[in-house]
Amino acid sequence: DEALRGSEQRYREVVDNVSEGIIVVQDEVFVFFNPAALRVTGYSWEEIRGQSFSGFTHPDDLAAVADRYRRRIAGETNDPRFEFRVLRKDGAAIWVQLSGVMIQWNGRPANLYFVSDIDERKRAEAALRHSEERYRLLVDHASEGILISQEGILRFVNPRIAELAGRGIAELTGQPL
Repeated sequence: DEALRGSEQRYREVVDNVSEGIIVVQDEVFVFFNPAALRVTGYSWEEIRGQSFSGFTHPDDLAAVADRYRRRIAGETNDPRFEFRVLRKDGAAIWVQLSGVMIQWNGRPANLYFVSDIDERKRAEAALRHSEERYRLLVDHASEGILISQEGILRFVNPRIAELAGRGIAELTGQPL
């Protein structure tokens, strides 16, 4: 009994203190959430226990999340990692990445997921894409010719350079300056 209590205590210390969220879903409902996963959602265990994951998944992502869940339960192998948006208690939609595996929970199939909040990364990626789009518009519509050469080879030319040279962008790229 003492060895079992010690083992349970060590397990609880790891699960409760790890920074990665841990979730178990069985029959499409939450049967386990560690404190890190609760922090991601903003809900308490009492509020989320026994609830379907569908109520916490962004509507635009729900079909894909449900499909992945059902395919995994059916035994299909798919990429264990995927990204989607969850709905926090405060109403915010945030991006998470789940990594999952099949397990047995109380003698029945379930999904064990490790969840990471990737919302900040997704926002940074979107900001970078937006910045790149603005840069591309400026460069592509500039009245001046813009080129980049490296070791005497054209690595980039904008449409104005191609127009001035009377050749296509692809035709100029990679050619000697």
